Amino acid sequence: TFYPLMENQHGLYLEWEKAPHTTQYNISFIYSIEGIDADRMVEALKLTVNAHPYLKSKLMVENGEVVLQRNNQDPVDVKVCKLNEEPDHVYFQKRVLPFHLLGDQLYRLEVLKMPHKTYLFFDVHHIIFDGLSIEIFMRDLRRAYDGHDLSTESFQAFDYVLYEQRQQDNERMKKAEKWMDMLLADAQVLSYPNSSKPDGVANASIKQSIPKQEIDAFCSNCQVTANSYMHAAFATAMQRISRDQEPLYLTVDNGREAGAELMQCIGMFVRTLPFVNTCHETSDLSTTAYVQETQQLLQESYNMDYYPLTAIVERHQIHPEVMFAYQGGLQEGRSFDQMEQVALEPDKAKFPLSFVVNDEEDAYTFILEYDGLRYDRQQMQLLLSAVCMAARHLAVAETVGQVKLVSKEEELSLLTLGTGLSLDYNRSQTFVSLFKKQVTQAPDAFAVIDAQSSITYQELDRQSDILAVRLKELGVSDGSFVSIMLPRTKEFLVVVIATFKAGGAYVPLDSDIPEERLHFM
Repeated sequence: TFYPLMENQHGLYLEWEKAPHTTQYNISFIYSIEGIDADRMVEALKLTVNAHPYLKSKLMVENGEVVLQRNNQDPVDVKVCKLNEEPDHVYFQKRVLPFHLLGDQLYRLEVLKMPHKTYLFFDVHHIIFDGLSIEIFMRDLRRAYDGHDLSTESFQAFDYVLYEQRQQDNERMKKAEKWMDMLLADAQVLSYPNSSKPDGVANASIKQSIPKQEIDAFCSNCQVTANSYMHAAFATAMQRISRDQEPLYLTVDNGREAGAELMQCIGMFVRTLPFVNTCHETSDLSTTAYVQETQQLLQESYNMDYYPLTAIVERHQIHPEVMFAYQGGLQEGRSFDQMEQVALEPDKAKFPLSFVVNDEEDAYTFILEYDGLRYDRQQMQLLLSAVCMAARHLAVAETVGQVKLVSKEEELSLLTLGTGLSLDYNRSQTFVSLFKKQVTQAPDAFAVIDAQSSITYQELDRQSDILAVRLKELGVSDGSFVSIMLPRTKEFLVVVIATFKAGGAYVPLDSDIPEERLHFM
C-alpha cells in the first residue's frame, strides 16, 4: 500500500536531494547499558518496531510521485555484534551512514555485546522519525524488555497523512497564505556574518547551561510558557545583534495537535515554520508585556503551521539561515537504569545556525549547532553567550531595555579596552578650531594621502569650506546627521570636515551592507 508524503516530509526529501551523501538528517544515538541481557534486548527491539510499523516504511516512486510504501509484514532487522574491547567514539561515529531514501530501509538497529555491558545503536532518518518518537520508542522498548505486551498503534502516521490531506481545503490555505504575507511583509531574514577564519568542518556544536529557577518563577508569575520566554529572549538578542527590527528565523511545532493518539505515534510530525517577533523592543516596554505578546504571536504562527514551508520559501523567495527550537519535556529516552548516552553527530549542519534549548532538571541547556565552513568556534561562543545572557536577564529586568547581552565582567572589560591614555588639552577647542590651527601652522604640509593622490591642509580647508556652505544651503545645521558612503580616499575627509563646519555629525555607511540595512540606518 502506498501513501503520499506529508508536507514536512516533502521538504525533507527535497533537502536530501541536495545532499544525498550526507548524514545531515540522521537521528543517531547509542546507549551504553549495564546489567541487561543482550539477547533479550534483541527480542525487545523486534517487538517495539512491530508495535510501530511506520519504521518499516520505505520511500518509492509511484506514477512519478515520491510516496511511502507500507511494509507491516517485513521482518525486523536487528544486527548483533560481539566486542572484545571497549570501543571509542570514532568506532560508533563510523556507524552513522547516509541513507538512500529511495528504496532503503530507513532505520538501522544493532546490539553490540560485551561481557559486562551492552551497546544499543539506533540510526534512523528524520523523514520517518522526530524528537518525541525517541521518547516513545525507548519507553516501549523498556516495557517490551520487562515482558509487557505492546499493542500496535491504533492510529498511525499513515492514517495522519490522509487526515492532513482532507484538511487542506482551498479556503483554509488562502487564509494561511494571506496571514503569512502580512507576517513577512517587513521581515528581514536573519543572517549572521561569516567568520574570517572558519573552523573548516561542515558541522560543529557548542553548548552552555543557565539556571532555571528565576526563569521558571517569571513564567509562572506572568502565565507564559518557557517556550514563549525563550523565543522572547532569543528575539531580543537577535534584534540587537543584527540591528533588524523584525528578524525572521525558523522554529518548529510538534505537529501533534490533531489528537491524543498522535502522542503515542512514531513518525515525522514536526513542522517547520517561519517566526517573526513583530513586538518591537523598546527601552521602556516591560519584560512581562514583551513575553506575553511574544506568546500571542507564537500561538498565531502555530495556528498556521499547516501552511507548507516549501510554499512559503517559493512564494516569498526567502532562504532562512537560522533555526531556534525549544524542547521541553523530552526525556531523550533514558528509560533503563545504569544507561549512558553517547552523542553521535551528523556530518553536515542542517542550517548555518541552529539553536536548541533543552529543559533539564536544574537548568536550561542551549546547544548551538553551526556550519564550521562559515563560522569559527570563538565567534560562536560569543554569540551563544549573548543569547544565554539575554535569557538570564529577561527574568529579572523590569524593562526590555535593561536586558543585557554581556555580563558585568565582560562589560567592564569592554569599557577598559576602550579607555586609552588621558591627555590634558584645551577642552574649549573644537575639532574645527584645532584643524584651523594646523592649517595656519603648516598650510602646505600633506594632510591626507590616499592610493591615488594627496591634499594639503590649506587645500583641504578650502574644499571643506565650499562643501560646508552647500551643506548649510541643503539644511544641515547644529544637531543634523549626514550619512557618508565613500571609499577610503581624501574626499571622505573633505566631507567629514565640511559636515563639522556646517554644525552636523557624520554617519559612515559601508557599501557592502545590504540595501535594507542602509535604508534603516
